[in-house]
Amino acid sequence: LVHMESWQVFDDPRFTLQFKYPSMAANGEPVERVETQFEGVLRVHVLSPTSCEIYFEVSKYEALSAEGEYVHHKADLLRQFHPLTISEMKPVICASLPAYEYTFGWDQGERTVILLERGGATYRILYNPRFPVNLQILSTMEWLKLP
Repeated sequence: LVHMESWQVFDDPRFTLQFKYPSMAANGEPVERVETQFEGVLRVHVLSPTSCEIYFEVSKYEALSAEGEYVHHKADLLRQFHPLTISEMKPVICASLPAYEYTFGWDQGERTVILLERGGATYRILYNPRFPVNLQILSTMEWLKLP
């Protein structure tokens, strides 16, 4: 049983969302939080580097539609992984807002991706669905008020 009350809170105002994540993976490995900013894309990764158990990433793309990000991401993935399977986008609800979801997989793993348009930006939430802790992180996500 995971004790979520001891989890850390991510609530960077640049993202207009918050979520909770554990400070340790199940194997006792410390969870790292890595933030990057590249070509107008703001990204935060929460991961357990050696165990792969925790892999949760949120990126914010300014002035890019969900469809545009899907096309761009698909092209990037096809350059990185061979062989690769990637699904079409389907409508879903993410933290009570309408969104799109797709999945991709390669020989060593799989990821689920949620795209959500909000406040003139597209948010991409990417996680490893093979470990339930990542779904628990997703379940703590809340959208904050737009400025």
